[in-house]
Order: sequence, then structure tokens, then C-alpha cells
Amino acid sequence: MPAETAGARVLRSHAFGLDVTSEIELVGLPATETPLRPRAATEIEVVAPDRPDPGRHADGELVRIVHRPDGEMTLSVHFHEDGGYLLTLPGVGGYRVSPDGFRVTCFPEHGVSEWWWQRALVNQVLPLAATVRGFEMLHAGAVAIDGRAIALVGHPGAGKSSTTLNLILQGAAFFTDDALAIEQSSRDILAHPGAGVSNFPRTERELMKGEAGRLGDIVGGEDAFKALLAIEREPAPLPLGALYFLRRGQPGTEARIERVEEPDPTLLLGSTYVLSVRSPDRLANQLDLCASIAARVPIFDLLIPTTVAARDSASAVLEHASGAPFQVPA
Repeated sequence: MPAETAGARVLRSHAFGLDVTSEIELVGLPATETPLRPRAATEIEVVAPDRPDPGRHADGELVRIVHRPDGEMTLSVHFHEDGGYLLTLPGVGGYRVSPDGFRVTCFPEHGVSEWWWQRALVNQVLPLAATVRGFEMLHAGAVAIDGRAIALVGHPGAGKSSTTLNLILQGAAFFTDDALAIEQSSRDILAHPGAGVSNFPRTERELMKGEAGRLGDIVGGEDAFKALLAIEREPAPLPLGALYFLRRGQPGTEARIERVEEPDPTLLLGSTYVLSVRSPDRLANQLDLCASIAARVPIFDLLIPTTVAARDSASAVLEHASGAPFQVPA
């Protein structure tokens, strides 16, 4: 971690298991006085749009590309063993993650709103840096209930964000929106809070109008699908208390919760986040951690009929997760 220079204002924060330093305030990353851990320190640098990036490596391997249904490219990720990971989001900017994950360089496009390029930073770039640093990422929202992190896993559109936000309205503490950083400790599977922002679904428009103020503040603006909502988050890592797999379209009139008696580690493997990091060490860590979660963390199916609103499925989770401590699988 570089030394602080005279006159420079260095802000410290935590997200996804990383101890982040930056010379500017970042959305969803509140400043903290907690001492940094050198092994997890990651420096964020923001440079002017017209500054050349020596790390832009055209000869790097394309490891991931994402398109909209209409064919428009929204994200590309290249990897070079010397330059690290280069993420490019057209209309937003570029981001370079060093090969060791200790440095993140942001190159916002000219005229792009600060909240817009920072949204990509906390949603895509920092989770990738955390993965490089050895944390594993689940594609999950999470809240804190009774001193435990409770994770909600599901396919896009299953209702993770809506259920998470309704859980907060009903008394849970916000933990993370879309990416959950986890690691093994000697006693627990430890979950680390993400950024204090949520991609608020436009489908929850009525909730946004009536109760968004109880959750937080809309940051900057919104696009056709989601708004960025700044929410106070749980500040500290917590044991991972349970996983709920959201399954929409089930028959019935109310949400039901069923224990997964023999969890399949491959089910968890398919729910991991950050598809761009494919090193042997990462793959081995994935397999080991997914097996440990299946053995040590209670896993449930949250069966949600299409007629059940997110507030009702959230109520079912809150009541269930607030009960007696779960027994881990035998």
C-alpha cells in the first residue's frame, strides 16, 4: 500500500473483504477509522478521461463479453498476465485491476456522471478485485439478522433485490445487494459486507414512491431498469447463517420454505459471481468453499408463487431466519 503523501487526503473504507483507499469519496463506501489490514488493502485511483492507460493491453485474452438481447455489447473483460484485468463498459469507461488485485485504476469516459461510473465500480470491478485477492463471490443479496448474514440466491429476475429491500423495511440490516464476498475461517464461513448501494428495481416503483426514504437516498439518477439507492449497511463481517434459493413461479398462495437436506455443491458453484477470473487457484478455492458451505451452512428453497409480493416472501424469510439457530447439516 503506497504511503500517504503530504497534503493528500486518503479515504479508507471496507467492501467485499477489501480495505479500500481512495483520494475521492466513493458511493456506497463510507469512510472508516478502522485500521487497514495490509493483506486486504486495495488502492483505487481515478484518472482523467484523456490520460493514456499504459495497462490497456490489446493483446490480452478476452475472457468475458456480455451483450444485451439486441446484441449491443455492455461489458468486455480482457486479461494479460502483466497488465491484469481490463474491464470496458461502453458509455461508462474502463477499469484496470492489477494482476494481484492491489490496485484498481478507473478511466471514466468524458462527461459520464460520477454515480454512473461508480455504480460499475462497486457492482463489477471491486468484486473482481476481491476474487483476485482470494475471496469467493456468490451472486447473492444478503441482510444481517440476529448477528448472522442471511443470503438470498437466485437467477436474474428471481427477486433478490426486491426481497432484500423488503427485509430491510421489516427490520433486517442491509449487507449487500448482488455480490456476497465469503471466505473460510477456523470456525465459520465468514461473509463480508459489500458496498452500501442497491440497484433498486423499477418494478418496485410503488415501494420507491412510498417508502424509499426509509431505505436510503436515490444516488444521481436512474436508467430504464434500475435506480441506485444508497443504504446504510452492516459494517462488519458476520458468519454466514443460511442460504435461501429463490424459486419463482411455484404453485400455491403463499411463500414456502423447505430445507435442502443434501445440498449439491455444484448448485452453489453455479451461483458464484465474477466469471472472468479463471486461474487454477481460484477454481480450487471455488470448489473447496462450495463444498464447505454445503457441509456447514443450512440451505433452504424459498418457493414463491407468482402471485406473492416481495414483501410477503420477505416476511417468510424474516420469520424463519429469526427463529432458533439452525442446525448445520450432519
